[in-house]
Amino acid sequence: MSAQLIFLFIGFVGFTFAEFNRNEGDDREAFYLTLKIIFWTFAAVFVPVILSFIYSVAVDPLTPQLIKSLIEYVKKKGMGYLGNKQTSKVKQTTTKGQ
Repeated sequence: MSAQLIFLFIGFVGFTFAEFNRNEGDDREAFYLTLKIIFWTFAAVFVPVILSFIYSVAVDPLTPQLIKSLIEYVKKKGMGYLGNKQTSKVKQTTTKGQ
């Protein structure tokens, strides 16, 4: 896997600098080409990892139960105070004999 990433990185570097030399751009274009190399390298490394994590979570049989319990927890914490009717702490006194 690491050898493939090294060859991929070398390919990106070669392609972008060949494009830069062909256009004979200025330093700002070289900076943007360097950013492009870094972005695509990180994308090539992290996108498969993120996609495999999402796939493993989606396939896991426990996921629907976790989602249900998470929704219930959020409902309790976020909106639990809306349904509680608080009674007044002041006692109503009734007089006997009236």
